[in-house]
Amino acid sequence: MFSNRCLCWLRMREGQRALSDAQRCRRLMPGWCKAWYLEGTALSFMEDYQGAADAFMEALRLDPESDEIKRALGEAMESKRSSIRSEDMVNSLMTPRKPMMSEHADRESGWRHWWI
Repeated sequence: MFSNRCLCWLRMREGQRALSDAQRCRRLMPGWCKAWYLEGTALSFMEDYQGAADAFMEALRLDPESDEIKRALGEAMESKRSSIRSEDMVNSLMTPRKPMMSEHADRESGWRHWWI
């Protein structure tokens, strides 16, 4: 029941509700790879890519032959890498930099020394 409702919540774009049902499902059946897969899917939807990767890893441990779980794990890991790169870019843009003299100012100071 929780697994089906989790899928419905995901289709309705209700990530927190989907995650809640996925976690209930996982607690009731911790050895069922689909419960871990659903949790990973909900976490990925909510952009918690590390949590999603952890859940997909557990699902893969339970079903090592599943191409669907391998694909989902790969996507979560790539999304995490992209998220880190984007965060680093934003941080670098937000970090104050020491002002540099303009090229024009450099030329002016050079000319002044030449004329003096």
